[in-house]
Amino acid sequence: MTSQILAMVFVQLVAAGLGGYALTLWFLKARNLTVIGFHAVAGLAGIETLGANIRLSDLPADAPERGVALLALELFGAAVVAGLVSALIGKRRPQLANLLLAIHVVGALAALFAALSFARDVSGV
Repeated sequence: MTSQILAMVFVQLVAAGLGGYALTLWFLKARNLTVIGFHAVAGLAGIETLGANIRLSDLPADAPERGVALLALELFGAAVVAGLVSALIGKRRPQLANLLLAIHVVGALAALFAALSFARDVSGV
């Protein structure tokens, strides 16, 4: 496995771990903005490393592995938008914010699994 792929996997797993911790704090009604901020930064860094790995891979445009990676990027983008909008409308529309938070979690997990599948296919493990 190349160091670029390992860096991508590491950053995305850190983002997922921080997201899980933030979700646990949310269930405990103990929101921590520092954890949420680091989660957002790590998540965006994970998207950036995935995009860089797609660009650095020598896959043809119609390769299935590239399609999986692009799907992961799209799902990550949707998860970022859902998480951001959820945070922005949380006080005014809590039920909609909870639905968006659920979409954020499910979309990000699906994107993480797609990105890990891309990493496995590209690295040849």
